[in-house]
Amino acid sequence: MPEEIAKTSIYICMGSSCFSKGARDLVIIINNIIEQYQLQHLVDFRGKRCFDLCAEGPNLQIGDNIYNHVTPENVGSIILNYFNIHENSNQD
Repeated sequence: MPEEIAKTSIYICMGSSCFSKGARDLVIIINNIIEQYQLQHLVDFRGKRCFDLCAEGPNLQIGDNIYNHVTPENVGSIILNYFNIHENSNQD
């Protein structure tokens, strides 16, 4: 039986403050990045109720790292840098 690879958890804060600052749009972008770079087997992406960092939101957690002030413009580089993926390495 093949060995199961442990997935890295990615959580986006869906508390009201982060949600009002654009977390909903980030969910769509993150799902697109996961699909585009074929990360489904590496990540478990979910919403999380609140990180208690409302003033710093939207907030994203990848593994043990928390990223603040996440935007549609920087979320891609945050994820790709975490997984050490270079923009040209997607399979398009």
